[in-house]
Amino acid sequence: SGEALITPGLYYPELKPAGPVEMQIVPGGPDNERNEIQLSVLAMLQRATRRLRLMTPYFVPEDAVLCAIQLAAMRGIEVELMVPARGDHFYLTHVTRSSYEDLLPYGVRIHEYQPSLLHAKVAIIDDQCAMCGSANLDVRSLRINFELNLAFYSPRLAAELNVLFEENLAHCREITAEDHAARPFSHRLLEVVCRPLTSLL
Repeated sequence: SGEALITPGLYYPELKPAGPVEMQIVPGGPDNERNEIQLSVLAMLQRATRRLRLMTPYFVPEDAVLCAIQLAAMRGIEVELMVPARGDHFYLTHVTRSSYEDLLPYGVRIHEYQPSLLHAKVAIIDDQCAMCGSANLDVRSLRINFELNLAFYSPRLAAELNVLFEENLAHCREITAEDHAARPFSHRLLEVVCRPLTSLL
């Protein structure tokens, strides 16, 4: 028809501010090669200067994410990871625990939530900004599944999420390097067997 479908303002008009919180919608999926969710997670991990808190039901990090967490801890950032003590798939629990030896020596504090499956997916950075949504810290969420995250820049909302984190801490058991080293042989064996599944989970 000769009509320019990308005419400015026709289909994507400029949006007026609707509130006081600056936020970004971050979509991800196999139809996009940019891996925006993975890149946004890495950006927020690298943005931290003081404290980083992570909650996720499935922690099966890619090397890039794992290295970013390690580097944050090496920079002196207080890094805390909260995961469920028992996942909804037994092998995921052991894959998650197999990564503890990659985190504990760096000073990352690991909290296992005891009552049930913890399903929150939250990252809180420096009490100033946060990210939440459908994506877990695993390969499938960051690269394969259709996911949607929300990143926002609001000390008030970050404080509310910190309250949630603190409330959950009351139901957690902290895993120390000594605890992890003293785990049963059967757990070690399952971790070795399940760890190669990382790229598929």
